[in-house]
Amino acid sequence: DRIIAHLAKLFNTIHLTEEEKTLLIKFSTVPNLKCATQNACKWFSLSDTSALYSLANAGWIKREEGEHNRNFWYIHSIIATAVRFAHSNVLLQTCRPFIYKLTDIICGILERSKKPNKMLIQFSWSVSDIFRDSFQSVKDVDFLYNLGKLYDRIGLLQRANYIIDLANDLIDQVNN
Repeated sequence: DRIIAHLAKLFNTIHLTEEEKTLLIKFSTVPNLKCATQNACKWFSLSDTSALYSLANAGWIKREEGEHNRNFWYIHSIIATAVRFAHSNVLLQTCRPFIYKLTDIICGILERSKKPNKMLIQFSWSVSDIFRDSFQSVKDVDFLYNLGKLYDRIGLLQRANYIIDLANDLIDQVNN
């Protein structure tokens, strides 16, 4: 019954505002990864939290209360997959600002030698995995290359090499 209820919601995105739909599409690239309100606003370029609460009230995303009145937000993987499928024609274009924001944050961490946020790493890995075959621009190469450097910094050399190989393959495609 729960799956059927969720599927019914998936086919009814027309009742969402453009801001809610855009946020839902962005969230679909990071399924089951819990994001604090502050990070969601920063990473998804939200001016306020109304779209988060609206999506949660409609059942699209989940809100979980943490310590010190902090809220965490996430989307179930089944819903995320269906949203990505339903919006595949605009998925990459809608998520580009999110990808570029992650790139800027990763660059800042690498430049300032700050300890990377675990959630940022998980978000970036999910994005790189979902868009692996869709990346096509120099800015996408920047994202992959910086993510590879971030993995190298935290000692995950196998993942770092994999991501940097993806970046190198993409730069060859972009240059041809």
